[in-house]
Amino acid sequence: IIYTGLRQDVPDVMQAFDAFVLPSRYEGFGIVYIEAQTAGLMTFGTAKVVPQEVNCTKLMNFIDSKKTDKEWAEIILNKSLNYTREDLSTEIRNSGFEIAVEAKKLQRFYIEKASKY
Repeated sequence: IIYTGLRQDVPDVMQAFDAFVLPSRYEGFGIVYIEAQTAGLMTFGTAKVVPQEVNCTKLMNFIDSKKTDKEWAEIILNKSLNYTREDLSTEIRNSGFEIAVEAKKLQRFYIEKASKY
Protein backbone atom coordinates (compact mmCIF):
# COMPACT_ATOMS: atom_id res chain seq x y z
CA ILE A 1 0.00 0.00 0.00
CA ILE A 2 1.29 3.41 -0.91
CA TYR A 3 -0.37 6.47 0.61
CA THR A 4 -0.01 9.16 -2.01
CA GLY A 5 -1.99 11.95 -0.39
CA LEU A 6 -4.40 14.22 -2.22
CA ARG A 7 -4.07 13.77 -5.99
CA GLN A 8 -5.49 15.43 -9.06
CA ASP A 9 -4.52 12.59 -11.44
CA VAL A 10 -6.59 9.69 -10.10
CA PRO A 11 -7.89 8.64 -13.55
CA ASP A 12 -4.32 8.44 -14.83
CA VAL A 13 -3.20 6.38 -11.83
CA MET A 14 -6.16 4.02 -12.25
CA GLN A 15 -5.04 3.27 -15.81
CA ALA A 16 -2.11 1.34 -14.32
CA PHE A 17 -4.45 -1.04 -12.44
CA ASP A 18 -5.57 -4.44 -13.68
CA ALA A 19 -8.67 -4.41 -11.47
CA PHE A 20 -10.22 -2.36 -8.69
CA VAL A 21 -11.03 -4.24 -5.48
CA LEU A 22 -12.54 -2.54 -2.44
CA PRO A 23 -14.07 -4.94 0.04
CA SER A 24 -15.98 -3.10 2.73
CA ARG A 25 -17.95 -3.74 5.90
CA TYR A 26 -19.72 -0.39 5.77
CA GLU A 27 -20.15 1.79 2.74
CA GLY A 28 -21.91 5.03 1.98
CA PHE A 29 -22.40 5.66 -1.68
CA GLY A 30 -18.89 4.76 -2.84
CA ILE A 31 -18.25 7.10 -5.77
CA VAL A 32 -14.86 5.41 -6.19
CA TYR A 33 -16.66 2.40 -7.70
CA ILE A 34 -18.05 4.69 -10.41
CA GLU A 35 -14.59 6.18 -10.97
CA ALA A 36 -13.09 2.70 -11.37
CA GLN A 37 -15.70 1.65 -13.92
CA THR A 38 -15.19 4.92 -15.79
CA ALA A 39 -11.49 4.05 -15.99
CA GLY A 40 -12.51 0.76 -17.63
CA LEU A 41 -11.52 -1.40 -14.66
CA MET A 42 -13.16 -4.64 -13.66
CA THR A 43 -14.55 -3.51 -10.29
CA PHE A 44 -15.26 -5.57 -7.17
CA GLY A 45 -17.13 -4.66 -4.01
CA THR A 46 -18.89 -6.41 -1.16
CA ALA A 47 -22.42 -7.64 -1.87
CA LYS A 48 -25.18 -6.26 0.37
CA VAL A 49 -22.78 -3.55 1.62
CA VAL A 50 -21.91 -1.55 -1.49
CA PRO A 51 -25.07 0.15 -2.81
CA GLN A 52 -26.60 -1.28 -5.99
CA GLU A 53 -26.68 2.22 -7.51
CA VAL A 54 -22.99 1.86 -8.40
CA ASN A 55 -23.85 -1.09 -10.63
CA CYS A 56 -23.98 0.96 -13.83
CA THR A 57 -21.81 -1.12 -16.19
CA LYS A 58 -20.95 -4.73 -16.83
CA LEU A 59 -17.67 -4.11 -14.97
CA MET A 60 -19.22 -3.94 -11.48
CA ASN A 61 -19.09 -7.19 -9.52
CA PHE A 62 -20.45 -7.88 -6.06
CA ILE A 63 -18.88 -10.64 -3.96
CA ASP A 64 -20.48 -12.09 -0.84
CA SER A 65 -18.62 -11.19 2.36
CA LYS A 66 -19.03 -14.77 3.56
CA LYS A 67 -16.75 -16.05 0.80
CA THR A 68 -13.21 -16.92 1.82
CA ASP A 69 -10.16 -14.92 0.77
CA LYS A 70 -9.33 -17.69 -1.69
CA GLU A 71 -12.82 -17.53 -3.22
CA TRP A 72 -12.55 -13.74 -3.55
CA ALA A 73 -9.18 -14.12 -5.26
CA GLU A 74 -10.49 -16.76 -7.67
CA ILE A 75 -13.49 -14.62 -8.65
CA ILE A 76 -11.32 -11.54 -9.13
CA LEU A 77 -8.74 -13.41 -11.21
CA ASN A 78 -11.33 -15.22 -13.34
CA LYS A 79 -13.13 -12.00 -14.23
CA SER A 80 -10.16 -9.63 -14.56
CA LEU A 81 -7.59 -11.54 -16.52
CA ASN A 82 -9.36 -11.87 -19.85
CA TYR A 83 -11.46 -8.83 -20.52
CA THR A 84 -10.91 -6.00 -22.94
CA ARG A 85 -11.13 -2.46 -21.66
CA GLU A 86 -13.65 -0.42 -23.56
CA ASP A 87 -15.21 3.01 -23.34
CA LEU A 88 -18.32 2.71 -21.18
CA SER A 89 -18.83 6.44 -20.73
CA THR A 90 -22.29 6.27 -22.32
CA GLU A 91 -23.47 3.74 -19.74
CA ILE A 92 -22.00 5.86 -16.93
CA ARG A 93 -23.69 8.98 -18.33
CA ASN A 94 -27.02 7.18 -18.79
CA SER A 95 -26.88 6.05 -15.16
CA GLY A 96 -26.89 9.66 -13.97
CA PHE A 97 -23.21 10.08 -13.19
CA GLU A 98 -22.23 12.84 -15.61
CA ILE A 99 -21.66 15.92 -13.46
CA ALA A 100 -22.35 18.49 -16.20
CA VAL A 101 -25.71 16.90 -17.07
CA GLU A 102 -26.76 16.46 -13.43
CA ALA A 103 -25.72 20.04 -12.56
CA LYS A 104 -27.96 21.38 -15.36
CA LYS A 105 -30.87 19.29 -14.05
CA LEU A 106 -30.39 20.75 -10.57
CA GLN A 107 -30.13 24.24 -12.00
CA ARG A 108 -33.42 23.81 -13.92
CA PHE A 109 -35.08 22.36 -10.82
CA TYR A 110 -34.14 25.34 -8.65
CA ILE A 111 -34.98 27.91 -11.34
CA GLU A 112 -38.43 26.35 -11.74
CA LYS A 113 -38.97 26.37 -7.97
CA ALA A 114 -37.81 29.98 -7.67
CA SER A 115 -40.07 31.13 -10.52
CA LYS A 116 -43.15 29.87 -8.63
CA TYR A 117 -42.53 32.35 -5.81
